[in-house]
Amino acid sequence: MQKKRKRKIRRLRVGNLILLMSVAVLVLAMIAGGTIYLFHLIQPGFLRSQNGREAEALRGEVRESEIAVFYPDEESSAGWTDIARQQAEVLFNQLQSTLNQQTEQTSLRVKADYRTHLENGRYCSVIYTIEDDQTQQSQPAGGYVIDMTTLTLVDGSTAFDQAGLQWISAQFRNAMKNREDMKEVAYTLPFIEASAWDSGNFSAFTLEEGTLKFTFRPGVMSEQGLQWELPVSELGEHFLLDAGQSPLPENKVRIAPRTVDPNRPMVALTFDDGPHPTNTVQILEVLQRYDSAATFFMQGYRVEKYPETTLMVINSGSEAASHSYSHPKLTKLSGDSLAFQLDKTTQLVEELTDWQVTIRLFRPPYGLVNDQVRQTSAYPLIMWSIDTLDWKTRDPQQTVDNTLSEVKDGSIVLLHDIHAETVEAVRQLVPALIEQGYQLVTVDEMMQAKGVTLSAGQKVFSPYDIK
Repeated sequence: MQKKRKRKIRRLRVGNLILLMSVAVLVLAMIAGGTIYLFHLIQPGFLRSQNGREAEALRGEVRESEIAVFYPDEESSAGWTDIARQQAEVLFNQLQSTLNQQTEQTSLRVKADYRTHLENGRYCSVIYTIEDDQTQQSQPAGGYVIDMTTLTLVDGSTAFDQAGLQWISAQFRNAMKNREDMKEVAYTLPFIEASAWDSGNFSAFTLEEGTLKFTFRPGVMSEQGLQWELPVSELGEHFLLDAGQSPLPENKVRIAPRTVDPNRPMVALTFDDGPHPTNTVQILEVLQRYDSAATFFMQGYRVEKYPETTLMVINSGSEAASHSYSHPKLTKLSGDSLAFQLDKTTQLVEELTDWQVTIRLFRPPYGLVNDQVRQTSAYPLIMWSIDTLDWKTRDPQQTVDNTLSEVKDGSIVLLHDIHAETVEAVRQLVPALIEQGYQLVTVDEMMQAKGVTLSAGQKVFSPYDIK
């Protein structure tokens, strides 16, 4: 009996010990869990997303720094989550690269968190900000747009047509030339190439309350990265998403603003004898791609024949000027015949543009001028300081060489857009001149920038050579 009592007491002790151990383990687990919870609460904001359970995160370490990039996790939509994770990975890799490139090794905690905005019930923008635990300041980091109907990522190729991209590019370049922190960079060839009107250069954007917000990551346009905004209303039907915008008013003339720096060297390329339905269009594409403009001295009968090309010249930001109606030797004309050749092209352009544009410059065919022409002309007579001889050699490289060997600030360069070889020369010449530091401007822009006022009948070879 006594032995049974001892065995019972022993079993109770063992049971109590097991129970105590179990309770201790449970208490320790609770303490550990509470500690983790408390630790989580006191961590810097980058460890948590403002979106709570609806957010997933990519996490990693780079050179003793921690990174967390959050992204939306919609359980009901695999397509949404896949896109969100892919875009988060892009941002995560960019942050890793940035931290790896830092010269000083610093322990940072970096968070990329997001918010969302639904536009017109269909287009969801995911907008990122980046924060680190040292500065405690949030910096905008761009984002992306998802079409919630098709569950696809919206980029420049689906959001803008060519005219829209050209308008975006022109407006952006002009805005950067007028920003103190960007105006030195905005005239350089790398910046101009990076801001050319293709969808890839303008694919990183979000859409909020009728405004497009573009983001350019560091190293693309500038060392710090850039953000820039444009109202959707400026694009009208050229913005291909339905954001509730109205179509643009019917108007034949719509020219984006251009800024010319009077303190930088400049060159005026001029083209005679057009417009040409193929060559002129190709030259305009080169000029627009490189943030440049030129003066096109047109023959009136070709303006009548190719009105759409004429409008393209004007709307591109280049200048429409007159090269007579049919290219006769003006020195052999007088009276009504001379007046017709001097004025008819201007009349045609005014009628074509609903009197929104008038011609201010005239180039006499063959450069032939006499006293009668000068006295009859209501325009300054624009000559040239460099004759490329493109019409004679039909050699693109020779045209380029002839220009670069003589070019200087204020040069007016004679070319002809009726020759296909000149198009190829322009493709080489334009970036070469920009790389040498020249702005490519219209004759009128050059004269205004140089503070030169032209008078009717003057022979103008350059802003520094007027007779």
